[in-house]
Amino acid sequence: MPIRFRDRLSFKQARNTVVFAFILGLFLSLYLVIIDYRSQDRQIDATIETFIDITRTPAARIAYNIDKELANELVLGLIKSPTIVRAEIVEPSGAILAAVSKEPQQDKARPFTDMLFGASRTYIRELKVPFDEDEPLGWLKIVADTRPISTQFFDRAIFTLVTVLIKTFLLSLVLSIMFYHMLTKPLLNMTEKMVKHPENTSKVQLPQPRGHENDEIGLLTRTINHYLNNIHHHLHHRRLAEEQLREHLAELETIIARRTRDIRKNNQALEKTNRQLEKARSQALETASQRARQLSSLSHEIRTPLNAVLGMLSIALNDELTELQHQRLTTARDSGTHLIRLLNDILDLSRLESGKMILEEISFDLRNSMEDVVVLAGQSTFTKGVPIYCDIDPTLPEEVLGDPTRFHQVISNLIGNAAKFTDEGDIRIWLDCQKTSENHLDIMVNISDSGIGIPESALDEIFKPFAQASSDTSRRFGGSGMGLPLVQSIVTNMGGQLSVISEPGEGSTFSVRLPFRYKSREEKVSVSADIKSNQIVLNGSEALQSCCSHLLAHWDISHRQTSNNNIGDLSDWADILITENEGLARNAGQDNPSLKVIYAAHKPLDSGPDTLVWLPLPLTRKLFIQALEKTRTIRHQVSQPLPDTVKIQHPKNRDYSVLVVEDNPINRMVAEGMLEQLGYRVELAHNGESCLAACQQKNYDLILMDCNMPIMDGFTTTQRLRVQIATRETPIIALTANAMNQHRKQCLDAGMNDHLAKPFNKEQLESTLTRWLIA
Repeated sequence: MPIRFRDRLSFKQARNTVVFAFILGLFLSLYLVIIDYRSQDRQIDATIETFIDITRTPAARIAYNIDKELANELVLGLIKSPTIVRAEIVEPSGAILAAVSKEPQQDKARPFTDMLFGASRTYIRELKVPFDEDEPLGWLKIVADTRPISTQFFDRAIFTLVTVLIKTFLLSLVLSIMFYHMLTKPLLNMTEKMVKHPENTSKVQLPQPRGHENDEIGLLTRTINHYLNNIHHHLHHRRLAEEQLREHLAELETIIARRTRDIRKNNQALEKTNRQLEKARSQALETASQRARQLSSLSHEIRTPLNAVLGMLSIALNDELTELQHQRLTTARDSGTHLIRLLNDILDLSRLESGKMILEEISFDLRNSMEDVVVLAGQSTFTKGVPIYCDIDPTLPEEVLGDPTRFHQVISNLIGNAAKFTDEGDIRIWLDCQKTSENHLDIMVNISDSGIGIPESALDEIFKPFAQASSDTSRRFGGSGMGLPLVQSIVTNMGGQLSVISEPGEGSTFSVRLPFRYKSREEKVSVSADIKSNQIVLNGSEALQSCCSHLLAHWDISHRQTSNNNIGDLSDWADILITENEGLARNAGQDNPSLKVIYAAHKPLDSGPDTLVWLPLPLTRKLFIQALEKTRTIRHQVSQPLPDTVKIQHPKNRDYSVLVVEDNPINRMVAEGMLEQLGYRVELAHNGESCLAACQQKNYDLILMDCNMPIMDGFTTTQRLRVQIATRETPIIALTANAMNQHRKQCLDAGMNDHLAKPFNKEQLESTLTRWLIA
């Protein structure tokens, strides 16, 4: 098959050489043109400067004598030059002594010359005479046309470029002919001889091309002949090898038969090994099942003492107690219940991951379930000064069909999470319900806090098991990292949705949407007609007033809202005042004895008027109705003093003040309760920094110091206190869950006086304080 001209090697070599030569020649030509352009540009200025040098002196003498006739002759002489299109002699006053001009030449190349050299150039030179250089004589002004001189540059540039093209064409033609005779033609001859060689010959030898015995083509011919000989040799040996292969095939069949028998034996051994592996797998599954049973047994062993504790607390709650005592025991019982729920969370997370969790669908009171969680969380957040407000849609059905345990887990985890990460501000919870179809509704629970917030980069991480937003968060607030992953898994299994909106430093809002079925919206609780006939004034925070107002409006009870502590004429109009202000609660009934006051707070007043009723916070519907009903008959129950056995149990201890430094709110509540029962005056600090601030304001007789706290731990705080003169000798008792000897030594080395391991009872606390304060 003939080779196309464009595919010939000679053509390609010639083409590449010519292209390279053309590009190189073009660049060199452009370089010469650029040099010529610059030279031409300077030549224009030099030409005009020559005219100026010749005419400057005569022009100065003419201007000195103010001879207009000679001036006109001079400029007429200048304008005869094809380069000059205007010449002027200007007097010092600006008047033109002589001037003449002509039209510049116009042709097709004019735009290009104007673009490169400019349409015209103006030269102005001051006129002076040698004998009186200080005398101003005016100026010589010449306007030059660049076209006559720049035309020469264009002619040379075109000639240079055309010459390059002609040389390149001639070079390509010569190179093509040379490469064809020197390269292409010998190669074609070689190929033709190889194609025409008879196939039946046993050996192929290509002749050496004449004149190419010692160059690359000759070397290629010798190399091809060498490889052709090798091919012939290999073909001979191949035929011999084929004969040997036929001989070995017979032997191979015998070997295959023998190997087949061996493979059959190996398969039997493999089947035996598989049976052993299946047995080992069954044993591993049995071991895993046994571990699961052990985990269940361990869970049972943990629940047993917790149930005993909760049972004894429930028995104690049935005794005659003051409301404050009842509140403390209730908090202890609820904390134990929370511990059991945490244990359940561990097991539930395992069940969810294995897909073994089964959701119940039973009737339960969703409002009571949610309010129980809010009350428990409110006890812990109260010690931090963070109130919780819960506003539940009054139209929520009394009973819904669903899984109460899982709903309780979701709400308790989310509210507990908000309480843990909020140290100031408040926590607001509101529940809305919307009917989606007959006997079906969606509830939306929003839990908003003013805590530390969550960075956007960590919003996905917090829903992974055992993960938190950051390591600093884990160290400061603790936690297992199971709450939010468990909540998300439960919500998904219940057919709901969980979302979060958060901004660091501004707080977070978690929103949960869950579907439920319900039977009817009929309310089981009702407010008496006597209560509905009252006029009520709401005084307090916006959140509290909103929660109360929604319930009162639902019950058709007339009420007004005010944030002013001086209620004025409203007391004459109102029958009941609901307020968070302690002073207003004590004094509101003085001017109007018939006014009944409901004091909304976490703790009751030590003493107050008979018309005062305590409404425990966080607010719940049940407690709210009870407080309203108490205004009808009970007037002194809340304000009764504590039993004498408690108040005068340790009167001598009232002389001593104790500062409790503890970051855990429940632990602070326990220590505070024990110290108050022992008769000591108690103040609280949340961490080391607040302890230092409190000690600067007041001297304490003894300090109970927790060791592990955020911001500043107990060891650093003790060292800081020992440096200060006022607290150098103050007894400091360590409160820590570490009871080992090395931990006790660490506390003493830090400057503490004694060590009290958690959990401790009241007798241990009393003995330690007596040893350092009274003995």
